Amino acid sequence: MRLGPILFLLVVSAMPARVRAEEEKEQFENQYTMRPEVYERLNKAQEALKENRYKAAIADLDKILRRMRPNPYEKALSLQTLGYVYANQEKLKEAAETLAECHALNALPPSTQISLMYNIGQLHLAAQNYALAVAAFDAWIAESKNPNATSLYTVAAANYQAKKFQRATYYGERALKMTKKPKDSLLQLLLSAYVEQKRYRPAAKILTQLIERRPDSRNNWLQLAAMYAQLGEEKKALAVMQLAHEAKLLNRGDEIVQLAQRFLAEEIPLAAAKLLEEAMKQGTVPKNARTTRMLATAWYQSRDNKRAAPAMERAAKLAKDGDLYFRLAQIHMQEEQWSQAASACEKALAKGGLPSAGQVHLLMGIALVRQNKNARAKRAFTKASQFSAVKGPAKGWLKFLSSAAASAAAVQN
Repeated sequence: MRLGPILFLLVVSAMPARVRAEEEKEQFENQYTMRPEVYERLNKAQEALKENRYKAAIADLDKILRRMRPNPYEKALSLQTLGYVYANQEKLKEAAETLAECHALNALPPSTQISLMYNIGQLHLAAQNYALAVAAFDAWIAESKNPNATSLYTVAAANYQAKKFQRATYYGERALKMTKKPKDSLLQLLLSAYVEQKRYRPAAKILTQLIERRPDSRNNWLQLAAMYAQLGEEKKALAVMQLAHEAKLLNRGDEIVQLAQRFLAEEIPLAAAKLLEEAMKQGTVPKNARTTRMLATAWYQSRDNKRAAPAMERAAKLAKDGDLYFRLAQIHMQEEQWSQAASACEKALAKGGLPSAGQVHLLMGIALVRQNKNARAKRAFTKASQFSAVKGPAKGWLKFLSSAAASAAAVQN
């Protein structure tokens, strides 16, 4: 999960040049005192910062820190302002270090001290120093009484980037409960954290929310199908993929193939066959060995032999072994196409790599018998009898041929 840029806002009202009279009085009573010359120089630096004159701001702050012997409060305010100068220049490391130095003085009002830790955490997060960001946010959380949803999201994001997925989920869920209409970024963060923990049920719930907001997001549909598959709910996974396809969101060949696989897995081969054939016509799915084999299998399982046979033959030509030619031979046998069956068996044996060559020899022998080509059939059955798996049937056919030959001779005599 990628995070967007984090903006650091300089709260001008917290600066000494902008404080109200009551706050000045309270600070004085609590020994937050500032000399007039420091006040003037700090105010000048803040004006330069406001106008993006960073060199001038740094020069004024340097005079306070190096030449004016500031007390802890003056030094803390100067360091705080300097930290904001660095942050506005995107010098994140320098900004974090400067604000950490400011915080270590413990010279600012408690509420400001707490805010500093949050700002330090933001800077470390933006600089991709995730462990330091988490540490800073932990310190901030420990002191913060009522963190808002946006702040909790930032803390969750830091923990996610630090691979503390359980804690990321904890803070993300807190933020979610506080928001009537959560931003997509929060939902995506929780989704990523759930997936990392293999918590597919809540992940599916988040994806459903995201799809309701943006039904045209194909990635969310595909992810939701994957979540249901992980949960073993294959029918729901198929339904999600179907809806995505009907919405014309599946525009890649591998996605169409995935949907076809789900149809086959749920024993809906006709839908798989029609889907693949149409996609191949459109050029979305390539006609390679894998996809043509799947198409042939889908038509075969649909018991549509007229369509299964040409598809199986195309797939068999592309296959590395002869297994598909054997299946093609079986289709021809079912259709009583004896010559084509025998020819397919020959091609299967020529390609090789068969699970059981004995079965191919046996099937070819039967196809030849149906054509009254008994001499060739006898040779096929003899070869089949050398394989233990079909030895019995092969010998039975050999015996049948011998009996047939004897009967024919007796008739001729």
